[in-house]
Amino acid sequence: MKISKIYSNKPDIFQPIEFNEGFNVIIGQIRLRDDKDKDSHNLGKSKLAELIDFGF
Repeated sequence: MKISKIYSNKPDIFQPIEFNEGFNVIIGQIRLRDDKDKDSHNLGKSKLAELIDFGF
């Protein structure tokens, strides 16, 4: 089984995630200028991995 995309019926809350051929990596990055002092924790990386595991 190969995952090509994870999406929701509420794309404004959970944006679609498309997977590439080969190796895919989950990277957490803070993009808002006001939040640069925060770290990359609590961005949903582990929840995405749990969601993928649940799907299998």
